[in-house]
Amino acid sequence: MSLDEMSPGRNVILPAKSFYFYIIRHIAEMSDHPRVQQRHLRELKICDDIWLGVFAFLAPVKLAFKMALTSERFDQLVHLHIKNRKWALGVLEVRPLSKGIGAQIVKYGNGRSKQLAIPRRPPPDNLIAFQRLTIAYIDRSVVAFLRRIRRLFNTDITLHLNILRNQNQAWNILAQQLCPLIVPKAMTSPAGEMSDERQEASVDQMLSTWLHIPRQDGRPKVLEYRQLRKPAVVRKLLEELKETFFNASSPVKYIVVMHLHFAVASFDLENERSRERLAIQFFGDDVYLIGRGPIEREEDQWAEWEREAVAGNWKSVIQIAFGDEDIGPLQSSAAGPSRSSK
Repeated sequence: MSLDEMSPGRNVILPAKSFYFYIIRHIAEMSDHPRVQQRHLRELKICDDIWLGVFAFLAPVKLAFKMALTSERFDQLVHLHIKNRKWALGVLEVRPLSKGIGAQIVKYGNGRSKQLAIPRRPPPDNLIAFQRLTIAYIDRSVVAFLRRIRRLFNTDITLHLNILRNQNQAWNILAQQLCPLIVPKAMTSPAGEMSDERQEASVDQMLSTWLHIPRQDGRPKVLEYRQLRKPAVVRKLLEELKETFFNASSPVKYIVVMHLHFAVASFDLENERSRERLAIQFFGDDVYLIGRGPIEREEDQWAEWEREAVAGNWKSVIQIAFGDEDIGPLQSSAAGPSRSSK
């Protein structure tokens, strides 16, 4: 029997998923007249728990302007659903204002983009996650915004770094302002200007700390580098990862994605104490993958994680993609010149 052949008055046993879709379709075809809506909903003799499950599939606009207005019962159910529902931010990008000085948020979804002001208040408690947050501009309002949502960074995030190594002010701000917010257990860097070597050491130490903290869901951490242009920097990074690997006594899983325009020697190492393997491989299109995981692992699952890491199809992604010219007024003297002075 098709859904078209069903009516609210018939006794039909449906699988749970099909039952939900049947109700949703019935709601979508309801008249816009309030009295007709009330009659249709009365024909669906459904308990409150089922309605709350159905609400998860409906758009907030339909809930607020169609369901909640039909009766006092549905008004209370919609209010309860909105109050208890867990929300996640979608794809966001922090950008400079197109006119004037300051920051804005651009929200992407359904092939559209929408410009929003930087929120000035903490998010509600039922906001629990985000899909992707790109930081393409930084000023004091952005830092304050990140502080307000920093509890979202306690989840299992993925880091994408897209900063050129010669952008000294950007790396300075990454070390002093951002890493302490987005990298758990990272030590705060000393305030003030730092030398290039000190900047690199500070950021690398924080990222290494973050990379070697296991995710709670059992998936590997993912760290992506897009602007590694010096072979010496890459060699130093690889040697540090190897040293930490050989000294490890407990396991951790991670995938480091590096976009390189030069070749890197492959290696495949084992740590018998932690029963782990550390290897680098050429993935294609100037992409190298460094993977650390169990010696005995499910290869199909690991290959899927690698493909997701390269494609960027992970949730809770923070992409840091600003340079020295994308720095606005900051309270720290390390901020450098603002956009208005350029």
